[in-house]
Amino acid sequence: MSLTRAQLRTQTQRHMDSVSSKRWDTTAGTTGEIDNELGYVHFKEWTRILNANRHYRLNKVQPTTDANGYIALTGLTTGTGDAVRNFYRVILVVINNYIYKTGTQEEWALGQAQGVAPRVWFLTDSGTASAILPLPVMASYTFTGVGDFIWVNWYPTRLDKLSGDGVTVDFPDGYEDIIALEAAGNLLLKGGAEPEGASALKKLASDKRDEMLQDLSREAAKATRAQYEDTAAMWGGN
Repeated sequence: MSLTRAQLRTQTQRHMDSVSSKRWDTTAGTTGEIDNELGYVHFKEWTRILNANRHYRLNKVQPTTDANGYIALTGLTTGTGDAVRNFYRVILVVINNYIYKTGTQEEWALGQAQGVAPRVWFLTDSGTASAILPLPVMASYTFTGVGDFIWVNWYPTRLDKLSGDGVTVDFPDGYEDIIALEAAGNLLLKGGAEPEGASALKKLASDKRDEMLQDLSREAAKATRAQYEDTAAMWGGN
């Protein structure tokens, strides 16, 4: 069951028992009160999904570093319009067939100036944008081929930013009502008028969300086991 933006807006109004009400602005898109709340909820539900299972949506990105070796986080988002893949978290960095370990700004703050080459990457600021910096520094380096890539996870275009009401909202099949229920609960709190109704809807959304996250938290039927965060390749000298 895939729902369009218009269908989810109507479903939200039905949960609120407000299909004919003028209390909430039903203008389509980012300027509409209902669509704006639906867009926020759509985004937040995706972040919950990606925090429950970071591998649920993956994108292989091959950016180019700038003149100082930085990769702007904006460069990890790909696509445009309704098909955009918005960067959320870095999963893996591979450069020239080496797996780079995750570091921190505190550990490697002087790494760039000192010219160290530990094969790590960390979040930092390029001076113009939030970025990641791989060490050793590689200026104007273009990721190409099978041994140069960054895996990231991503979330789709927000509901309120879709190009039209007839566009299908990207969400796990069968769980779209979570968006409508959560948004309806938030909207009923307008002016503090209906806290009990809002609470009931948000509780129902929470119950369905728990089922969804349990369903999506595994990639396979095999039980998930605790493991070290490094890889066999690292122990082999990479």
